[in-house]
Amino acid sequence: MRTKVIVTLGPSSANYEMVENFLKRNIDGLRINFAHTPHNVANEWINMIRKAENATNRKVAIIGDLRGASIRLGIMDKPLEVWPGMKLRLEIRDRARASDYVLPLPQAYEVVFKSLEPSDIISMDDGRIRLRVLETSENYALVKAETKGTIKSHRALVVVGKDFDLPVLTSKDIKDLEFMVKKDFTYIGISCVRKPQDIDVVRKYIEELGKSSNDIRIIAKIETISAIKNLTNIIEKSDAILVARGDLGMIFGLENIPHLQKEIVYESIKRGRTVIVATQLLDSMINNPIPTRSEVVDIVEAVHEGADALMLTNETAIGKYPLEAIEWLQKIIKVAETKVYPPRIETSITSPPIKFAKGIVDLAGAMSAKLIVFSVKGTTARNIVRFRPRTPLIVGTNKESTLRALRIVWGVEPVIVEAKSYDEGLEKVIELAISTGFLRKGEVAVASYGLIKERMHLIKLLMG
Repeated sequence: MRTKVIVTLGPSSANYEMVENFLKRNIDGLRINFAHTPHNVANEWINMIRKAENATNRKVAIIGDLRGASIRLGIMDKPLEVWPGMKLRLEIRDRARASDYVLPLPQAYEVVFKSLEPSDIISMDDGRIRLRVLETSENYALVKAETKGTIKSHRALVVVGKDFDLPVLTSKDIKDLEFMVKKDFTYIGISCVRKPQDIDVVRKYIEELGKSSNDIRIIAKIETISAIKNLTNIIEKSDAILVARGDLGMIFGLENIPHLQKEIVYESIKRGRTVIVATQLLDSMINNPIPTRSEVVDIVEAVHEGADALMLTNETAIGKYPLEAIEWLQKIIKVAETKVYPPRIETSITSPPIKFAKGIVDLAGAMSAKLIVFSVKGTTARNIVRFRPRTPLIVGTNKESTLRALRIVWGVEPVIVEAKSYDEGLEKVIELAISTGFLRKGEVAVASYGLIKERMHLIKLLMG
């Protein structure tokens, strides 16, 4: 499959047998959400992942999501069942009792009350819960439920059509960031990104902790009004983009999600960035062993748009059928990829590395040839993939961090080779391509590495 699969760990899947089964099914990335996962638990999961990787000989991208400055309720003594017409108070406090019909909002979010107005809609649980604001003051709001649902502690909320100027990193995020860097995560996902400078802030923290952008990469989650306004600049600053359809749907309305998704995917591919589509891909499979027709169509659309990877969240974190969800997602992707190919998005960038990558893709296409590439940092592979080549692509690297990062990049089959130079690396990848059957007798391949600072550059045409 060219489109990659990312799986979220949680209570339903965080055991060794399940993780090993995930890897045996050739998933490409594992995600840990630090909004719900303490460090001691995350540490156990990381050790479990490493053990399963060694057992299956498959190393994957390990992704950590920061909770970010998302607006979240405080602690409730028990879940609160709400129904249409029920009135509640949203108050500045850390804790509340469900029996008092009060929703606690910690002091850090008092800015919310300054912007709330009567008739505003507060949305939670990916839009399943809607509360209409009736009246407001500086420290509380009276709201009325418009839908039935269950409100729990730490539930994230958004105010439809409004954005709030909050710091990109909280004190908790900084501690989580330190943990992820120490444990060599592949990607760190930033929640509630609003402007390109947010990426700079996180990257600076990572560098101060002793890691470079080639060691740990950044995923910007697009889920706010400001992020859409600053979309292209955020993409340019990031290593990867995640279409966070849950929050986007709550803020912009469900009817706008298909158009926003298409725009985000298009702009990301155009700029050579990995793009991930997430949230409710197979939501019905949390409780059922087969998907709905509309879910199948939704996945097929993401594949046709050219998304690099599709991410399962609650389906594998808390769902009853995590393995079945993976199998269905892969089955749908495989069929979709035989029917329609993602469009080739042309870029206005004219730098030599981009033009070189385009030339390699065009040559391989003209020769009906497979692509064999050696890349130390993964830059050349990403430059090639932005043109969505129609021929298979194997990428060798001598860095494990690069292999893991490339695992979730569209169309790339990454492999590790031991090499001290680009020429040696390319030869090793060619040998591996032949020995593994990637390149068979009678087939043609174009082999090269990225542009480097030498007078002579090597491109090989292998005629089988």
